[in-house]
Amino acid sequence: MDLPPLPQPTNDSGVWPDHLHQAHDTLFYIYHHASQALQTCSELHQIHFHAEAITNNAIPLLRALEDSSAIEGIPMSWVLHVTAKLGMLLKQAETTARGGETSNISVPQPITVEHTGRPGRPRKVPNVQLLHEFASPGHRLQQTKIARVMGIHHNTLRCLVT
Repeated sequence: MDLPPLPQPTNDSGVWPDHLHQAHDTLFYIYHHASQALQTCSELHQIHFHAEAITNNAIPLLRALEDSSAIEGIPMSWVLHVTAKLGMLLKQAETTARGGETSNISVPQPITVEHTGRPGRPRKVPNVQLLHEFASPGHRLQQTKIARVMGIHHNTLRCLVT
């Protein structure tokens, strides 16, 4: 969902001034790109960038529109609607940046490393169900290649999946 378009002008000329069109285009650009970044699960630094763009660019622009709404004839309901949409997007970006809604994708861990506190290498604990799935005939993956990627010996993998 995008920002609402500019409403019909209420002034005598029937046309909004150019600076108002530029303000709307800037707000639209900020909103569109921030929402795209959130929908595509962008990296954390990109989400921070878009949150700062809303805070540092869009909010001052909205304040200026609010202050000049009576003079320019801009409906206050439109300004409040745009402010609410950008505010919700900012809240969503901040929640995502804090880790509240990072993604709906989870990466399964086929091998977890268990530190025992004793000397030597840590113990590798395989996820047997996941290894069975990887080694299934439908995936057409060679067990030696799976073992190499997992960092375990191919004989260990064979013992786990048989």
